Amino acid sequence: MPELEACEGGEEAACTAEGVELGSSDFEQARAEIQAAWSAVNLASYSRASVTELVKEKESAPSREATGRGQSWGKVIHRLLGACARGLAASLETLAVKILEEEGRRPEEVATAVQEITRVLDSPLWERALNSGQYYSEVPFSTDTRSEQPADRTEDTVLSGTIDLVFKEEDGWVIVDYKTDTVSGENQLAELVSYYTPQLEMYHRAWESVVGEPVREVGLYFTSINRFVPISNSDREHSEKA
Repeated sequence: MPELEACEGGEEAACTAEGVELGSSDFEQARAEIQAAWSAVNLASYSRASVTELVKEKESAPSREATGRGQSWGKVIHRLLGACARGLAASLETLAVKILEEEGRRPEEVATAVQEITRVLDSPLWERALNSGQYYSEVPFSTDTRSEQPADRTEDTVLSGTIDLVFKEEDGWVIVDYKTDTVSGENQLAELVSYYTPQLEMYHRAWESVVGEPVREVGLYFTSINRFVPISNSDREHSEKA
């Protein structure tokens, strides 16, 4: 860096400054301004919500039969199907033993779990996914949206969820959500489909927003009865057996 030029006259200039007197009121004012600035910074500019949370807020859960399986059974089935989608179907029984243990389930349930998963793997829907050439399992997503948030939320909402299975066919994407509810009869099935439909519609909109490509079909796969129920705007009651 170049040297600074000497002051006029060759002497150092005197540095002078007027003193400032501060009183207690000045101190309190400065402290209040600092606190106000921190408070403004700490205000949330967005909120977080999951798809399942929003569905529970908006919809009344249908009555369910007490079977003793609970959420842990759903985790077992979801984890096994996710593993099979990643090419581990040959180790299904070994995986079932391990996952049941990790979820605190009884080892005697291995046969039931394997049977339930095997039916899905033998279904036309699973064959469609494998033949599509482009399929993904347990896909987490987050998208910034106001459309899904309750009326009492004014800030942006980051909506998050996990899509169980999504695959791409020639005319668009197909989204599948596994459900492990025990289904006893068509009336209960209709109630469950009605309850879960808003969740599928959110997945539909979110996936199109993320990938920028159309979704042609969304549906619920009820593993306990081995049945895939497509959901569409025009015909939500239509279903087909896997």
